[in-house]
Amino acid sequence: MHRKCRYVSSVRNSLNLRSPWFARGGFSLGLQLTLACLMCGALALFLTGRPATALFALWHSPYEIHNVAVCGAVIALVALVATLRPHPANAVAAVLAALALMAGPTATLWGLAASFVAAALGYQLIGREARSQLARSDVARIALAFWVGKAIFILILSVLSFFPINTRFMEGVLLALLLLLAPVGRAEVLRVLRDLLVSRPRYLRAVSGSKVPRFFLLLSIMLLIVASVHPGFDGDAATMHMRIALEMQTKGTWAYDVSEYVFAVMPLAPQFNFSAMFIAGGVEAVKVDLVLQFLALLALVATGGGFRLRATGIAMAAVFAFVPMFVREVSGLFIEVTLCGFILASAVLMTSSLRHRSIELALLAGLCAAGASATKTFGLLLAPLVLLVLVVNWRQLGNTRDRFRLSVILLATLALALFFYVVAWLKTGNPLFPFYNGIFKSPYWAPTNFLDRRWIDHVDWNLPWRMTFESSRYEESSDGSMGLVLLFLLACTSSLIALRRRNLVALVPLLVGVIYLAAVGAQIQYLRYLLPGLLLLATGLAYYMHIVIRMPQSGVWSVILGSLLAANLFGMPSGRFTNGLMHIPAVNMTSPGHFRGVPSTSYAEETLSGHRYMGNVLAASMREAPTVLLLGCPYGAYFNGRTIYTTWHNYSWSSREAQLLDVAEFERYLAANRVTHIVIDGATSPAVRASLVPYIKQHFTPMAELWGVEMYEIKKQ
Repeated sequence: MHRKCRYVSSVRNSLNLRSPWFARGGFSLGLQLTLACLMCGALALFLTGRPATALFALWHSPYEIHNVAVCGAVIALVALVATLRPHPANAVAAVLAALALMAGPTATLWGLAASFVAAALGYQLIGREARSQLARSDVARIALAFWVGKAIFILILSVLSFFPINTRFMEGVLLALLLLLAPVGRAEVLRVLRDLLVSRPRYLRAVSGSKVPRFFLLLSIMLLIVASVHPGFDGDAATMHMRIALEMQTKGTWAYDVSEYVFAVMPLAPQFNFSAMFIAGGVEAVKVDLVLQFLALLALVATGGGFRLRATGIAMAAVFAFVPMFVREVSGLFIEVTLCGFILASAVLMTSSLRHRSIELALLAGLCAAGASATKTFGLLLAPLVLLVLVVNWRQLGNTRDRFRLSVILLATLALALFFYVVAWLKTGNPLFPFYNGIFKSPYWAPTNFLDRRWIDHVDWNLPWRMTFESSRYEESSDGSMGLVLLFLLACTSSLIALRRRNLVALVPLLVGVIYLAAVGAQIQYLRYLLPGLLLLATGLAYYMHIVIRMPQSGVWSVILGSLLAANLFGMPSGRFTNGLMHIPAVNMTSPGHFRGVPSTSYAEETLSGHRYMGNVLAASMREAPTVLLLGCPYGAYFNGRTIYTTWHNYSWSSREAQLLDVAEFERYLAANRVTHIVIDGATSPAVRASLVPYIKQHFTPMAELWGVEMYEIKKQ
């Protein structure tokens, strides 16, 4: 036995002698110290430079600072205890407790049930052999199964959107039915959860130096939950995402009517997922589901793209877990989390397919790519890459016995990839409506290529630097909304010195990320649209960082991750979203008035806005569904019934607005559309305010007014 131990020791020593120069202690420690110095310097610039000018104005309320300090201290204490007791069940219990406290037990259970069903569906669809080839760790395997199942789930929801059967009862029946149809997947999910939560996983013991990254990851996740999981939403969610959910709840179906809403036929997969969760458990259930999607996404980052869970991967996930942009994504109910998840899962599955020469994994990568294309047209960029992987593995088709399973995956992929584009083509004549309408010439939009010109022509050599310190130029926020994550990724590219022929396949997510950023960034420099590419880069770099930094220094990584978290926390209010951690909506942080900084008794009171108030008044006073003409902000999600926008979202109005400013034409428009109520606000255009508002105030009955938002009733003659 003694000789055997000496032999093993000599083998290890020989391996250490043969290890490349960058994997030895001196270079590894130097790289970590360099990262720490760079992040400290960047944080100093962040706290004293341009971001600070805008951000300090959002941090001057003593109540808000006190609330952040108290919440942060409690969360840090919980995260510390869960980290010192490293069994995964402690961290899971802390996250579930945060979700239950913020969203309530009912919404949390609905979100957990939907995620369990998605993972079970994924495992059911994946064959036994491919299941073992998905990834090298159960954490990555269950994350990939989740995204595969989520693709199937949203395909089913998309088909059901045509039928008026979307109710809470039917959502519950659907989840139960899908669970019954996935016995193998159900058993596999239970097995994986039992291994992860009941017995301490073997690979967790091998993750040396992971306590500091695990602490920061858990701390960041809990901060994200407290900041974002609440009943409020704003921006695009009020205009589109939750408007669709509200219509699905009130009517049970979605009309796909482009005559009044330009985005009615665009890819709507995440919106239908939102709708199912909203119908089942309210806004909080939608946010719980989004948080769980985000965790599944971070699992792929932490494993370096489906490999082993390593300390550097956990650190990379911690860097992204509380970036202000992602906090806003969840709080404001945006769809980029879903897009990022599908794109990242597709890239990881392509990696596994190339590693194992598996045609089934290539088809599963195509299914996740179809989910991305059903979320946003940017997902179509993955199509040629998936086809390339299929061609590389095509010879393996002859060795596959389960042709039926492959046929099911292929049919599901084609159905999900084509569904919304076929609907758009049948409804408008443009499969990409309203994009590229200069080519397709649909009558429902101007014959021009749709593009938001606020975010174009900003390409520059120092784009990462400017997006870090001048992020307000690249999205609707104050400066500082990306923290220091872009500079950290740039610094981590030094780990690519570990690139060798034997680990070349791990480069796939990074290459997909470069292709995505180049293709999207060349068209539009909008930060939210670039998030999938950044996560792909992070996933690839996490793998190579582990090769270079095999023994992370806890003290050094405390400085690195502490600097990044400090920048994220300082930049948190930059997105101007309703912020649960500060417990004061952003509109009250930036606007003077009696409500500014006043502690409230509930989130319902804090998230109150003029439009939400009008919607509540209308819902309480009407016996039949109203038709509301919004002469200002297009916030249809707050009103039951039919809402008519008068912004560019409604081409039937904007294309003839000059004629409709005539009072006689306006009267005919109201009669033809059976408008029952009119809402005007601070965003009402000067032309409308000059031409139509005096007529409205003279002829129609004022019904309610709050904070500059006014509602008038058109009484039947």
